[in-house]
Amino acid sequence: MALIDLVTISAIAREQYISIGKRYSSITVLNLASRHLKALLTHGPDLALHGFGAPDATRLVDAHETLLQESVNRTGARGGNAATVNAHELALRRARRERLRARAILDSVTRTLRYEGTDSGIAAALQVEGGLRATKNAGHEGEKLAEQLDVLLNGLTAPPVVTATADRGGPEAVADLTAALTTLRASNLATTGSSTRLETERMDLLDGLIITLARSARKAAVAASKRLGTPALADKFSLDALYAPASAETDSEEPEAPPAQPTTPAPAQPSGQALAQPLDPTKKPATPQVASPGTALSFG
Repeated sequence: MALIDLVTISAIAREQYISIGKRYSSITVLNLASRHLKALLTHGPDLALHGFGAPDATRLVDAHETLLQESVNRTGARGGNAATVNAHELALRRARRERLRARAILDSVTRTLRYEGTDSGIAAALQVEGGLRATKNAGHEGEKLAEQLDVLLNGLTAPPVVTATADRGGPEAVADLTAALTTLRASNLATTGSSTRLETERMDLLDGLIITLARSARKAAVAASKRLGTPALADKFSLDALYAPASAETDSEEPEAPPAQPTTPAPAQPSGQALAQPLDPTKKPATPQVASPGTALSFG
């Protein structure tokens, strides 16, 4: 294995990888890469015949090793005392709470701005909606979360939004979000030492590269499993870790709708002579029976 020289990656690929990597925690990505690399030890030849060859596997090994080294370097620069760690955790929790509050207010105000329909209001609504999309998943790491708070703060302080949120918690949210962001940035600096935006960008790039390779391996595994008749093969290259349910570090403000209950189809309308027969008013119509939920869907 060898460390990847990030300078050799093309500008187009760098931009794409960084964009992908920003949305995920490096810890999550490292765990995903480790599972895929373990599976490749056994199933590498099968994937090689379906698009994920030895050069791809080698690149995944090198990217995993490089990201691991970057993580070690960053951790080595951190302040290690318990008080600093605890303070940082409190800052993260506070920032996540204010993030949820800001998103709730902004989500509400977009409907108001669209209802009013002014040019400036529509423009602000579009800007806010873009910010909401960009901050849909909470950042796992301090600086990524701080960047999301910046986006939300910009949305809350846009003039049309300030007016529309005056009696919707906007002023209070701006004050609390600003304070939370200031505390988080100070905590980030205390826990990462000399960590810089450049270092964060390098880790985002590696996160994105690994996720891209993992997705490619997943596609090859699905194709191989279907062709070879081995569904378990695809499971070994699952991407579920990237889309884990909401937890203390990731959240979803919009709960999923409950699954619909399947029902028995209505009986077919009788045809021919039966249509001419009058209904017996003394008989109650039969109550349709509700079918029990079917088995869970399986995805290849």
